[in-house]
Amino acid sequence: MGVSTATGSNQYGKKAALTETGFLVVTLNEHGPDPRMQEVFGYRHLGRLDNDVQVVETMEWSGGGTGRFLNLAFPRLIIERIAGVDRLLLRFVDEAVLGDRLSGEILLRGDHVFVKSEPRYPGHGLQEQTNIYPRL
Repeated sequence: MGVSTATGSNQYGKKAALTETGFLVVTLNEHGPDPRMQEVFGYRHLGRLDNDVQVVETMEWSGGGTGRFLNLAFPRLIIERIAGVDRLLLRFVDEAVLGDRLSGEILLRGDHVFVKSEPRYPGHGLQEQTNIYPRL
């Protein structure tokens, strides 16, 4: 069983678009009174750590500002029997806040993530190179 089995299974899902940076984004309130105030959420899968924890970069923003708020989410894929049926689930393990002004590189190394940050604006977001070890 793989992630592809979940494709099309969310009857409440919204249409997603792929950005040039590889984020799959969804507009959450596309019919608001002011289109500049849309709320948007996006994510991209960065890979898997040696301990089978997935690494997903998320981004969210709403109109009226320039902030793009970045986080790392660390879920683990598990198969669990529910009502006699095997289900593929994402179990939340941990998360890390990257901030709203990060530019740089995110590298997966063994069982941790190395962030080589290059802040665009001093005082905003992650400011230095950082190792992130997801809490298991």
